Amino acid sequence: MANNLYGSRFIEKLVSSGYKNPTYAMAEIIDNSVDANAKNIDIILVEDQKIDGGRNSRYVSDVFFIDDGSGMNYEQINGCLKFSEGEGTSNSRIGTFGVGLPNSSIYVGRRVEVYSKDINTDKWNYVFLDLDDQLVRTEPGYDLSIE
Repeated sequence: MANNLYGSRFIEKLVSSGYKNPTYAMAEIIDNSVDANAKNIDIILVEDQKIDGGRNSRYVSDVFFIDDGSGMNYEQINGCLKFSEGEGTSNSRIGTFGVGLPNSSIYVGRRVEVYSKDINTDKWNYVFLDLDDQLVRTEPGYDLSIE
């Protein structure tokens, strides 16, 4: 029996490494849209407010990246949140290591959801990675996409 390469809190600790600030992490996600030949990329920030001790503060609660890129097939969407399973290096791509989407997404928030139209079937698929879910799983991972 082999030892796990990393513990259940690995991803939690990874959040604090790799990016100088959220802007760099968000740029990584935009790079993915460019790599998918997107002509239009919209970024929507949802602002919320909370009252703490009589002080009213505003914060960004959700960030949406919407593009018109080529989309992903079933295998691609199921691998898109797996570290080092990205499309890798080529002269036509910005990305290199295949860790950009999962790493940048968890840096910006505790849950990432990916929706993509399957390039073969024209059906929409959805997959997510949730850091709180990772803490209660017996083995690190995420569920397969659903249509």
